[in-house]
Amino acid sequence: MNERLRRAILRRGLDIAEFAEKAQISTKSVERWIRGDVVPYPRTRYRVAAILQEDESYLWPEAVDRSSLTGAELVSTWPRRQDVPRHLWAELLRQASRNVDYLAYAGLFLTEEHPDWLPLLKQRAEAGARVRLLVGDPEGE
Repeated sequence: MNERLRRAILRRGLDIAEFAEKAQISTKSVERWIRGDVVPYPRTRYRVAAILQEDESYLWPEAVDRSSLTGAELVSTWPRRQDVPRHLWAELLRQASRNVDYLAYAGLFLTEEHPDWLPLLKQRAEAGARVRLLVGDPEGE
């Protein structure tokens, strides 16, 4: 049973027939996907994921080659934190609608250099974004 797909369809407020029409597929195909009998072709998986606003790898984890996803959301890199345009930290947070994942050893500069960082973080969480923070101890070994 593909519970993730079933719930994603329901979260969008659709029944199987409405979803099938929107995705331009048969209701029988959707029912087979939900039962776990078959997995759609990559092109169809991509279209369905876009309609449901979910990651394809979330809906069909066994069907997506993880190595092909590496860097899929990577837009830019900088060799040092000070090379990142100063405005970008808050701008990226303002645009977050689904997830905010933050991993830093200390990351003290964000709240020191961007006083609006914590209120923005709270605002994103209240707007429904999943916020996950993992911060190390700057005094730790």
